[in-house]
Amino acid sequence: MKSLKKIIIFFLFIQLHLLINNSISGVHEWKTYTSKKDIRDFFSYNGFLWAASSGGIFSYNLNDSVYTEYTTSEGLRTINITALTIYKNEVIWIGGADGSLHAFHPKNKSWKYINDIVLDTEPNKRINKLITNGDTLYILSDLGLVLLFIPRSEFITTYRRFGLGTTQLQGNVIDMEIYDLNKSL
Repeated sequence: MKSLKKIIIFFLFIQLHLLINNSISGVHEWKTYTSKKDIRDFFSYNGFLWAASSGGIFSYNLNDSVYTEYTTSEGLRTINITALTIYKNEVIWIGGADGSLHAFHPKNKSWKYINDIVLDTEPNKRINKLITNGDTLYILSDLGLVLLFIPRSEFITTYRRFGLGTTQLQGNVIDMEIYDLNKSL
């Protein structure tokens, strides 16, 4: 009976020791390691280079050479990123191959997720490009052209078909230009 108590106490001691060591060493802190070689989109702003890749996004500080990566461990919902842009010099908008849409605030490292496109029933919803103009985010996707009013994160409209009659083009918007008719070209 005494040997059984000693065995139980020994196992409890081992469990306690493992628990303490794991909490001190950060064993349960996750980190995702992905390749960033496949660059899909990028922009440079205020001394930083931001890039979207098949392994998440990353920023590179051109002043002090600090490289920071963002994957699902840091808040992305997907690592298969296809587009990104900046809004009002403070929010990075990020689009994914699955239609996921993220708004990232680098100053306070906070994330906002907009799931409407990713939850759409269409099979192809890849976000091909993101463009900001004023308070509107133009989402160019396999679904079509989607307009989002940024301050309230509300969708304005979605254009899925372009043209007239039987020759309509459907979805798969990959690029666009915005022209101000009040300014000369």
